[in-house]
Amino acid sequence: MKRLILILLILTSAFSSVSCSAGDGTDDGRLSVVTTNFALYDFARAVCGEQCDVTMLLSPGSESHDFEATLSDIAKITDSDLFVYIGGESEDWIGDIFDSLDSMGEEINSMCALDSVETFAEEITEGMTHVHDDSCEIDHDHEDEADEHVWTSIPNAVAIMTDIKVRLAELDPTIADKLEENTREYSEQLFAIDEEIKSVVESAENKTIIVADRFPFRYFAEHYGLDYYAAFSGCSSDVEPTLDTVNFLIERTKELSVPIFVIEFSDGTTAKAVQAETGCDILCLHSAHNVTREDFEGGITYADIMRRNCDALKIALN
Repeated sequence: MKRLILILLILTSAFSSVSCSAGDGTDDGRLSVVTTNFALYDFARAVCGEQCDVTMLLSPGSESHDFEATLSDIAKITDSDLFVYIGGESEDWIGDIFDSLDSMGEEINSMCALDSVETFAEEITEGMTHVHDDSCEIDHDHEDEADEHVWTSIPNAVAIMTDIKVRLAELDPTIADKLEENTREYSEQLFAIDEEIKSVVESAENKTIIVADRFPFRYFAEHYGLDYYAAFSGCSSDVEPTLDTVNFLIERTKELSVPIFVIEFSDGTTAKAVQAETGCDILCLHSAHNVTREDFEGGITYADIMRRNCDALKIALN
């Protein structure tokens, strides 16, 4: 893999040199920021406003955990002024790129979002199918089995945004004031949603959610004091929960008499099995890994997604 990446990087370097010498006029003097998933894209976009060009590597509508970098993606990363990534098991391909660049004596100006916040170990709760996927390797700069979905907590989202702001202001001090203003405005918007979600949870008699799917919401649940049951945890999108797990979720759904959740882009197989036995409603709890093409082109934001989650919690907890 690393040998292939190295070859691609050499080709990318040559391609970039030709492109620059052609003078295509695409460089407008603004800083360029490249991000991996949608949450980071939205944070960078909010911080930058019109001050920088922001690109998301993940194609709208695609499964984030199945992403593989192309030659074009590597070119975007190496040509960027700042590359912002999550790190962790689903982005272990980034390590190959960094290693290959090191061997060439080159370095990417990058920011790992896991470094912006406190991380928790991945948690396996009662009834959950434990996923062990040898293809998923944790970033060893962080504790083993770290849960990478740090952005699902709004305070974490603001912390990541703040670090993006600082890094960009260091690159171009002339736009520092505008970056500060943009960050403050979006942070205030997010904290207002945060307070609304807190109010929903605090006023609810039931504080347990059931996610008949993968569970990328540990930071979300910890922040709002929610208990949860889920089908499984892990980075693979191809794993199915065991029959024992499905039966466990059926029993918990009957016991609590609540709607259950799936995450975005889920085929809903497990949830439908639980629904068939309980008659429960199925809702979506969105992790902001990625969004549909329609939502992306419509300008959806992380704030919009968290508002949708707030509305879903109002139903599920009451």
